[in-house]
Amino acid sequence: MSQRYLLQAFLLLAICMTSSAFILNWFGNNKETDADKDSEDVFGVRAHAEEVIECPSDMEFIECGGPCQATCTNPYAECPTDGPECIGYCKCKDGLVRQGNRCIPLGECRCEYDGNLMNTGDVINVDCNNCTCNGDQWECTENKCGATCWTAGLGSFKTFDNKYYEHEGNCEHYLAKNCQPQGTKYEIRLKTENCYAQASGKDNLCRKSINIRYKGSNVRVGYASEVMVDGEEIAVFPWSEPGIFIEKPVYHTTKVTLDIGIEILFDEQTRVQVFANNDLIDATCGLCGTFNNNIDDEFLTPSGVVETDLDLFWFNWLVDLWCSPSFTPVVAACVAYETMQPLADDLCADLVHSLGPFSACHSKVNPDPYYAACQSDVCSCAEGANCHCNIYSQYAADCSANMVTVSWRPTTKGCSLVCPVGTQYSECHNTCKSSCGAQLSEVKCHDTCVSGCSCPPGMVFDTNGYCIPEDSCECQAFGRSFDSTDILSLECSKCSCEKGSWNCISTGCYCGENAELTDCKLPNECQKTCATLKSEAVCSDTTCFPGCQCSSGYVLDEVSRKCVLPSDCSCYHGGVAYASGSEANIGCKSCSCSGGEWTCNTDKCQGMIILLLYLAYYTCIIVYKY
Repeated sequence: MSQRYLLQAFLLLAICMTSSAFILNWFGNNKETDADKDSEDVFGVRAHAEEVIECPSDMEFIECGGPCQATCTNPYAECPTDGPECIGYCKCKDGLVRQGNRCIPLGECRCEYDGNLMNTGDVINVDCNNCTCNGDQWECTENKCGATCWTAGLGSFKTFDNKYYEHEGNCEHYLAKNCQPQGTKYEIRLKTENCYAQASGKDNLCRKSINIRYKGSNVRVGYASEVMVDGEEIAVFPWSEPGIFIEKPVYHTTKVTLDIGIEILFDEQTRVQVFANNDLIDATCGLCGTFNNNIDDEFLTPSGVVETDLDLFWFNWLVDLWCSPSFTPVVAACVAYETMQPLADDLCADLVHSLGPFSACHSKVNPDPYYAACQSDVCSCAEGANCHCNIYSQYAADCSANMVTVSWRPTTKGCSLVCPVGTQYSECHNTCKSSCGAQLSEVKCHDTCVSGCSCPPGMVFDTNGYCIPEDSCECQAFGRSFDSTDILSLECSKCSCEKGSWNCISTGCYCGENAELTDCKLPNECQKTCATLKSEAVCSDTTCFPGCQCSSGYVLDEVSRKCVLPSDCSCYHGGVAYASGSEANIGCKSCSCSGGEWTCNTDKCQGMIILLLYLAYYTCIIVYKY
């Protein structure tokens, strides 16, 4: 049996085992939009031959069409008319296309963004550009807003300056780093294993991992969801430390943000995307290139030489020069494995088809490099595997970055996804504010689309990875969690928990001498006091509330509970507090308190002198005697 019929048989088996609800949600467009929230499921699927399906008035039942539908983004979808993929289905009538759960004329299509339908004239901000909705198209300003480098499949790369190249191989390489003497140092390393099918007997188990070194920390994101920081596994997200923020905006995708303007997205298989903002122009090097808007010097090596030989460029960016990378062979994959060529032609065709799901994107992003990468991956792939899906995902991501959302999975063989209960698939989930923790983060977020399974609009991930309404996010304070319905009555305010953060109303209070009312009073252990004058306060909880704190230049005296000048701080001895200017005998010395510190006389204690003389006398006698 040929590769094509094996794939068709596999797809038919999957369809037969799948409920009609699943087919609706994942083979169609399951995004719930504002216009659809009150709509019922109208896209019927006949699961059994004897089942009778009644279609709505704007739809018709067809015996063979599968879940394929003409949509706003793919109005001329070519659906099967026979073969094992045929199933009975309600489809929009001729002249209508599907958007959400509606059948509408093509001219009534609306723009889509983050799961919502937008109206003509609506404006959104994407990076440093404004995009205006015009009918069903986004019209955006064209300011330069940073750049993205990516690697996908076995060995496909696109640099920051849009140079595409192919290089399969193993070992660990510098994907991007700062090669300038000035600026903050960072390293993004890419490790590949078995990503060279021809050298490993058509082994399709290509595995990649990334290693990020920044500000003394080592972050490793490995194959199949493993995230390690300095050797310790991270299980709860989001996770942060100064300068680094790690989250999972969709299932099976990890995002790492560095505060210098870098974001890394990894699908935990073979797709890695690195975004760099404009602050990093002329400050990158490695497999991702130079990011200086000059495509001619992308193959710059650590020695400062621009290589023309791809193998030497690849070799020069090895982390360990003793590792033996596999060089790209002279013979192309589809030449070496010519029997795979028909399957590659079939599986990759939708990328370039003029009536395919990506047709609306062709004028924005050239599909040719993606088609070439897809052909190479399929020809190098083990029989029957879905090696084309990775490149499809990357092309869809680059289309989304150009404001063209493509619904490609319903019509692409072998690339269907099953999302966990409570989540939904979308080509354009926003990577910002996707969880309760991310909503509270002050990290600057690059607003971009990411495909995958995430929470529906209006819901976010909690700390356990479940989707909950935004209003149900817990609040943190005093080392514990509070429900969204909890209210705190504090010294100067009453605070309610709303969407994971505290909303406080002042109740008024008198702060006293040398103190002032502030909207953000940190916990007492975070404030400077007489006892911590000579040390830095250690804050385990930085949640702040309205309250009284010492005015600038004053510190809290724990004994009097008053704000005083540092020079007026009390001193302590034997558990007793002594006011500044007081005197006390400490041991055999006379001491005075000043500014929280004891100053004692330098006279030696008389008792100590007698003891020393006593010891010296008996030591001499013993020496003389013996």
